[in-house]
Amino acid sequence: MPVLVLVKEENMTIKCETLRAKDGHPVPVLRSERGVRHLGSLYSGRYAAFVWGKKWLSDRTENLILFGMGDCQILLEAADKVPGKVLVLEPEDKVYQAMKSSNLYKKAVKNKRIHIFSMAELPALEKEVKDLLDDDWVERTMLSMHPGYVGWYEDELARLQQICQTVCDDITFMRAPLKRFMAAMISNQIQNFRIMEQGVPLARLKKDWDPDIPVILVSAGPSLEKNIEELKRVEQRALIWCVDAALPTMLAHDIVPDLVASVDAGKDLACFADPRSKEIPVLASSNTRTEFLTSNQAPKIWGYDHEQIRMMQKRAGIPEAQVPYYLGVSTAMYASAVELGAKKLILIGQDLAFADSGASHVAGRDESAYPVEKIETEGYYGGTVWSRMDWMEFKKWFEKMMDRYPGVKVINATEGGVHLEGSTRETLKQVCDALPSKKHAFRNRLESADNQIHPEEGMKMEEQMYRCGEDIKQIRQWGYHKTFFEEDYRQIPVMDMVLSYMKIVDAERKNGLKRHLTLWRINCRKGDFWHEYLAGDSRPFLRGAGRRRNECIYGTGRTA
Repeated sequence: MPVLVLVKEENMTIKCETLRAKDGHPVPVLRSERGVRHLGSLYSGRYAAFVWGKKWLSDRTENLILFGMGDCQILLEAADKVPGKVLVLEPEDKVYQAMKSSNLYKKAVKNKRIHIFSMAELPALEKEVKDLLDDDWVERTMLSMHPGYVGWYEDELARLQQICQTVCDDITFMRAPLKRFMAAMISNQIQNFRIMEQGVPLARLKKDWDPDIPVILVSAGPSLEKNIEELKRVEQRALIWCVDAALPTMLAHDIVPDLVASVDAGKDLACFADPRSKEIPVLASSNTRTEFLTSNQAPKIWGYDHEQIRMMQKRAGIPEAQVPYYLGVSTAMYASAVELGAKKLILIGQDLAFADSGASHVAGRDESAYPVEKIETEGYYGGTVWSRMDWMEFKKWFEKMMDRYPGVKVINATEGGVHLEGSTRETLKQVCDALPSKKHAFRNRLESADNQIHPEEGMKMEEQMYRCGEDIKQIRQWGYHKTFFEEDYRQIPVMDMVLSYMKIVDAERKNGLKRHLTLWRINCRKGDFWHEYLAGDSRPFLRGAGRRRNECIYGTGRTA
């Protein structure tokens, strides 16, 4: 059976006029060789929008990407029902111009959660979509179409579809490595619950924190050995935090950091082979490899974590960290320093690029788990260097954080790698020469009883951990049965955890998205309405437009 694809005729002339509905609001009407389209109800646009919202907006929808604004009633209805953003692409400039003077349009643009874009503003929309879905909203974002536009503006719709597809492809690429550690993540989280009864909540350290203490963030890029010796001169005049992969190199140079960050489930235990690693405080998460946490004798700092963990902390009266990080441990360090209120961050080893030798990490190591396509980008010293897609996403994250927190001065002392827009370029020697003489007492703050998880808080965590243990029994009994989870997961914290990892993007989901979009094209011919959860676990729904008596039908100018 051939696939039917509707294409807008190049020479098709579209005229736009505005009629008044019975409620007094303007309704754009399009006329062409194909016929007439009413982009709203001439009877009650508000009620028609209500019917649309009831049919297509679920309680899982956090954000909406809408093709076509019509008479603006639908996007206003969406803003009432959707707690997050409503991004709207209007493909017809004549509609855009006709509605800009209307009260409904003015009401829409006054809502800070509604953002309307014309085709000329497509690059700005693309950035908004990328930022929105990058913030881990991909499973809860709905892509939908104003029903009055069905069958028209295929080229414009294809461009929006491609933007969303590209973002989903990028997210697929970024999350794919996590799939290998899915079982380890769940196992670690369950085992780490008891460890989390103790330690220091990151948010509790914020009290009376000295923002003038510089924080040196050491990553494991191939340039690290260029300047690592300079760190020996710091002598408590700055905090030295390092990622777990950089720890062997640090200790080999007899530099013991104030903190090691380890938030990955599958981290190689060889990073902690040196006995000194057991005495270094840890920035941890519920994902952190349990074997390392149990062997480490130093204080543990619990930073930003999964939603269900933060919910448990809140119920126990433990303050929650508010600054989220990206997938990697270097971003966890950065976000945690920002959380504390640090005003100066110094980056070293943050290459996000291959060395001339081809090494991806310090000591000449290449830790690429799979073949990658190299990307040429601007380098630290100008010119170009070779990076890859996941590193470029980290680069964007760091640059976004620098823009979001302009009060934090970021000095990039990596002396190699990519250029980070928003940072100041200095050598580590220059940084160390300028450090203040004031010493910090970081370890004392970690060991202070006031900053620990209190016994009563630990007891409340214990109660919730017991509940989670009972939940695990149910999981083993019932298995991963969708109906069971759908009915009960919101009442059981661990269910959120398990479900979140059941939704990790892989190639099958990406291909499934393509199949559903192709199916949508076929159904457009039939005048069906559609919606898609982008790369989500929920099945897309393709339902015919219900033509029940007294139901307002968009695009026809009549009731059935």
